[in-house]
Amino acid sequence: MERLVRSCASPMCPAAGAVPAALLAACALAACRAPQPEARPDASRPVAVVGGRAIPAEWISMVARRDGLSVEGALERTIDVAALAEAARRAGIGGDPRTLAETRSLMARMALRREVELPPPDAFTERDRREVEALYRSSVAYFTHPELRTVRHLAVVLKSPQGGRQVEPERPAAEWNAGLAAIEAILPLVRGAASGAAVQAMQPILQVRLEAAWESAGLDPKRIPRVVAEAIGPMAREDAYDPAFLEASFALGASGDVAGPVRTAFGWHAIRLEGIDPPRDAPHDEAIAETIERGGLLIERGRFEALMRGAREKYRVVSHPELLRLAAPPELGP
Repeated sequence: MERLVRSCASPMCPAAGAVPAALLAACALAACRAPQPEARPDASRPVAVVGGRAIPAEWISMVARRDGLSVEGALERTIDVAALAEAARRAGIGGDPRTLAETRSLMARMALRREVELPPPDAFTERDRREVEALYRSSVAYFTHPELRTVRHLAVVLKSPQGGRQVEPERPAAEWNAGLAAIEAILPLVRGAASGAAVQAMQPILQVRLEAAWESAGLDPKRIPRVVAEAIGPMAREDAYDPAFLEASFALGASGDVAGPVRTAFGWHAIRLEGIDPPRDAPHDEAIAETIERGGLLIERGRFEALMRGAREKYRVVSHPELLRLAAPPELGP
């Protein structure tokens, strides 16, 4: 409108110097009706409130850029830090949710020392003993078990496990023979493999060998079976695997030994022994000591997660994810 008034005040305008009030009013009305650009949302608006303290969208944007997170992830992280900071403030040990990095460092140390860290066994509380015993009982099969073996096999699967499916018709002998030929062709490579990963990588080669054997036998290409390469185990001799597969696996003497061709109810296999875990029956005290050594971090992680859940429940969290668009950096998106 200002431009219009200026143009009418120009010496070239017939009404220069005498713009009627009605014209000014019409111009003002037109300007009011003209579409206005949408105002940019206020990035200072809170997207969450933790313990009565607001978290503005601009903080979320800062955390997202700094830590390479999505705005959703940045919101979750900021709420966690703010909840811990509120816990610190109410416990009288300081904490300011505005200084997110410092708060995280402070609260990590305080929480680990007071609530999370597992002390040395001679300083165990009843809670420590109870949690270690529970972890031991959940993994008792690790401390008491028969001999276990892990194998990796290549297989031509001529019959799938039923697993609730319709019973498959028996394949003709010619198809079994073609599968056998494919396994026999790849066995020298399996025996020369330096690792289980090398055997795993032979799956495409087995597929090529099978296709060649299938074509050589004049079989229907639409009926060609699938080939698999996978690790199985640890397994015990009494486990519910095919008896022929178990017998061949437990007959191998050392890691790297290969058995094959092995026929099971499901097809032909080349089996490589990956490892042997000897039988074990650890005394309770030995098992508890190993549980503390190997599983202490699991206990501490569980305690920390419980601490975070408790902080969120205790210090009321009100979140407004619909406002995350205010915090979204252009390169990240909402």
